[in-house]
Amino acid sequence: METSNCIICGSDEHTHFADLQDRLDPKGQQSFSLVRCKCGFIYLNPRPAESEISKYYNSPGYDPHKSASKTLFDRLYGWVQRLALIAKHRRISPYFETGALLDIGGGQGEFCEYMAKRGWQVSLQDNSLTALAAARKKGINCFTSLDTIDDDIKFDLITLWHALEHIHDIGALFSCIRDHLKKNGILVVAVPNHDAPERKWYQDKWAPYDAPRHLYHFTPESLRRFLGSRGYKPDKQYGLLQDTPYNILLSMGPKSLKNIFRAGLILVNSVYIFLLYGVNRASSVVFICKKD
Repeated sequence: METSNCIICGSDEHTHFADLQDRLDPKGQQSFSLVRCKCGFIYLNPRPAESEISKYYNSPGYDPHKSASKTLFDRLYGWVQRLALIAKHRRISPYFETGALLDIGGGQGEFCEYMAKRGWQVSLQDNSLTALAAARKKGINCFTSLDTIDDDIKFDLITLWHALEHIHDIGALFSCIRDHLKKNGILVVAVPNHDAPERKWYQDKWAPYDAPRHLYHFTPESLRRFLGSRGYKPDKQYGLLQDTPYNILLSMGPKSLKNIFRAGLILVNSVYIFLLYGVNRASSVVFICKKD
């Protein structure tokens, strides 16, 4: 385990916020702590070091690395994922019809595969050897580490779809983005929203806490501050409505009639709040950014 400072203001001054269990560990043998920085940002501290985090991803229940759909929930996840791919492409099209793409933390390459079919030259980076093997079978150019990308390779589009919250070395990440994003390129960042309305219902069982895999917990305001501190200005922002039912399904616990009924009520309430307040109360937020 290692301690860390706030990635927004750099301070090590914080107060305890919550204790969490690993949702993928049914025995609950280890507890993890969230802290709130003096600037308001919430993050995991202490946390597993980068050299030991991989064991927390080696679970058959970790959805981004599943190799096949087996259960009804898995098929539902796949259906929502396909809708999300269409929505992502539509948001990017006004900037570029085609170009060179790097998807950081891209898992098994679903987004890259979708974009390649629409004329994009795609590359993917992920730390999971299992995920990379699946991506390579789809013909996707893969990197195991960002520092293995040749200096002269430049991208029109760099994406982090629910990847930023997993990254240990934020400095190295943004050094890579600075070096490899073209001058007129765009950076797309999607993260869970700590102000999501369903969080108050599920509290420490809220699935996007996902300790210890999720290291940071952003709101639209803190994400804007963070990106600004790294030299990127949001050009567009929007919420991911499709993440609302997904996060509720992961958070609800045993699929009893009572929990399903309660989840339905929470879903209706969360969608209503999202429609009323927009991106600030979405389950997940997406920023499309340009170099400041």
